[in-house]
Formats: sequence, structure tokens, C-alpha cells
Amino acid sequence: MSDIKASIDGHYGKSTYVIDNETSPVKVWRVEPEKIAIQLSEEDNGMKELIYLSADAWHNQLPTSAGGPASR
Repeated sequence: MSDIKASIDGHYGKSTYVIDNETSPVKVWRVEPEKIAIQLSEEDNGMKELIYLSADAWHNQLPTSAGGPASR
């Protein structure tokens, strides 16, 4: 998992690293300029999972009553 973490750190910078605990099975980055969050985790069987969450995608899916695109 350290090679994937190093790649993310290299691309987005360590300053975006939210969970700064090397023993944690879950790593989280928050990248403000791009409005994304990244989660990296490893299962007990060794499988790694990388999730990108976009704040813009969430905002664009809000219903009109919550300020989504149709209310603009």
C-alpha cells in the first residue's frame, strides 16, 4: 500500500493527507483545489481499494430544493 500512497502524495502533495496515522488501515486525502477526497484502504486479504469522491459531482446531483442545478 505504501507505493500507492507515495504515488498519491507525489501527485497531490502530502499537505492534503487528512489521516496522518501510518498504522491506520485507511488513508484519506482531501484535495481542496480539485474538490475531491481520496480514500485508500486495504482489506484483510490484501486487496487494495482506491475511491475518489468529487464534491462537484455530489453538488450537481442535489435536488432543486437543496440548491442543485435545476434551482439555478
